[in-house]
Formats: sequence, C-alpha cells, structure tokens
Amino acid sequence: MTPCLTFQEIAVDLTKMKLAEAWKRIFEAVSNYPIPSECADCGYLGICPQCVVQHSYGAPLGHANPVICERTRRFVAEGLITPKHHEKRRDGT
Repeated sequence: MTPCLTFQEIAVDLTKMKLAEAWKRIFEAVSNYPIPSECADCGYLGICPQCVVQHSYGAPLGHANPVICERTRRFVAEGLITPKHHEKRRDGT
C-alpha cells in the first residue's frame, strides 16, 4: 500500500498487518516527509502544488522543483490563477 500511485518511496505490505495499522504507518510517514523548504515562505503557497512527488522529479529531497515554481509564476502573470493573499500556511499564520 502506498499513499499515492506515483509515490512509491513510502509503502507498507498489507499482507503483514491489518489495514488500520498500515494506514497509520502511511499517515505518519507522509506527515514526516519533507515538503519543499522553499514553499514555507512562498507567496504562492496557496496556489502552487506542494505535492512532494511533483517536486521530486526535478529537485533534491526537501526542495522545490524550479519548473513548478516558474510555471506558477507564469500562470499568475498571465492571469490564469490569482494568488490567495489570506491563505493560511501550514504553521497557521
């Protein structure tokens, strides 16, 4: 079992434990997996994908994929998406 079909870095074997225990382990592992450090203070936090799988294709673990960052900036510049200035960050601020 994995948290996502494209995210194979975290997995548990359902033949070795009950579903509730597997889900708990997956949840804990995903909760502790590093999000891109650049995302924490980014002005596009509420509109840019924070999916670690998307970022992992073009950046080291724990860092943002510059292609995704640039794409989001271009979408905003072209008016395709609008930043949410009052979006709460993960730390609640």
